Amino acid sequence: LEDAKNYLNSAITLDNTFVTAYAEYALACQRLGFFDEAESSLNKGEKYAEKSNDNQGLSGIYNGFYTLYSSWGKYAKAHDYIKKALTIQITLQNNLMETRLRLNYANLLNHLEEPTLSLEQNAQANRLLVELEEDRLLGISHAVMTNTYFVLGDYSESVKNGILSLGLFRKIEMSSYEGKILVVIADSLSKMGDFDRMDSYIQKAE
Repeated sequence: LEDAKNYLNSAITLDNTFVTAYAEYALACQRLGFFDEAESSLNKGEKYAEKSNDNQGLSGIYNGFYTLYSSWGKYAKAHDYIKKALTIQITLQNNLMETRLRLNYANLLNHLEEPTLSLEQNAQANRLLVELEEDRLLGISHAVMTNTYFVLGDYSESVKNGILSLGLFRKIEMSSYEGKILVVIADSLSKMGDFDRMDSYIQKAE
């Protein structure tokens, strides 16, 4: 990550109007824990995107703000920016990017304890996914719904979506996501009193 951060900083030095580089640099800073530096980079990227009327770049910057503020625990700010990013993306008619943003929005709404609204965003994302055939995004969609139904107390639906998500992540070898889903499945099974199945999923998560 440090190498990527340095590379992106060099790219910005060569072309200080390279909007995407500001977003990627901010992401590298965020993952390294430099939140203030990430925020500063996004502010600069926003300025250049607006100046050049780069709507795709501006949507990416707003999504970068969403990612940063979500990691920072500033969910109200994250909410403002994901809505801005999505509003732009809808006008650009880029179904792939719109789907990603709707899934991000759905995930954020879970943090804001708005599970019903989260399901609405997920449903809209899934309608787009029918045409895209994107296993990764479909897996993320089911993962978000796993958490949403857990918040709603519908543990059976949580388990159902968790198992679907788990199968997709294993299919495309997204092992980093598997552990998180296994834990939520186990938690839901615990709430249902199905302790034998709960134990089996806990063992898989270890």
